[in-house]
Amino acid sequence: MTSYKKILDLAKKLDKTKSKVEQQSLFVELEQTIKALRPAELDSAYVRLIDFEEVFEFASDRYNLNYRMNESNNCSAYGCDDYCRCGTINYIEEVSCVMHDLTLPPEATEIQQLLSLHYLNRVLMSLDSSGGDDFEWNAVGGYYGEELDYIRANRGSHGWLQVERRIEDWNKAKSDNERVDLFLLEEYGRLLVHNATYQVKDLLLSDIDATEALAGDPPVNIQFKNNLKQSSSLKELVGLIVIKQPGTSKYKLIDGRHRYLAIKELLGKKISKPHNVRCIVVD
Repeated sequence: MTSYKKILDLAKKLDKTKSKVEQQSLFVELEQTIKALRPAELDSAYVRLIDFEEVFEFASDRYNLNYRMNESNNCSAYGCDDYCRCGTINYIEEVSCVMHDLTLPPEATEIQQLLSLHYLNRVLMSLDSSGGDDFEWNAVGGYYGEELDYIRANRGSHGWLQVERRIEDWNKAKSDNERVDLFLLEEYGRLLVHNATYQVKDLLLSDIDATEALAGDPPVNIQFKNNLKQSSSLKELVGLIVIKQPGTSKYKLIDGRHRYLAIKELLGKKISKPHNVRCIVVD
């Protein structure tokens, strides 16, 4: 068994056991296994076990956890005073987890740096957020009625197993070309350009034609806009995928319309000035 597989198995055992003695033993074994990993393996395990937390915190600088809580009460029967103290949580739905921080190894290529976080979030979007079995939750009694105790990733569900498989495909990709193809397949279910190669270039935002990509008037991605606000440079984190338009100096946007819109909105009145953004150019 590889160290990587062993870590996953230990994590699943840790999630299932109720024995504190066994939990402590598994913690020690897990820590020793992680310390023994080679750097490349460590990164893969880090993405799996820390970025996909078993029990999500409600306030984190690594991700945003979004959900909708359905509640009910019966204050007349319960005898509540000025404040309701009988609230009951019926169910949790529309759960989504959006990552905005991801640790990559120092040797990560530029395309890995540009696309890994976006790929991860696209994969997470495939989870069932409508009350299925991909997420579990628990309520506890509070001063004003029931309160949400936790939302837990049900790592044994079909959805999470599919997420792990797709992340493993990304980790095992042998080249940047293969990673960009995986990225586009995840979003569109097909390759937009066959047998393509890709290279990273800084392009003027004004040289990118997004007319076709913006058809339908898509909204600005608030999460990406917030990520850009925290960035020291608009070149970082962007990774627009473009293709050169024959006979012109312009490039056609084929992926990244939400990121493109977020950049334009952040620039505001400065949009008339030349601004470079980091792009992945289809060759």
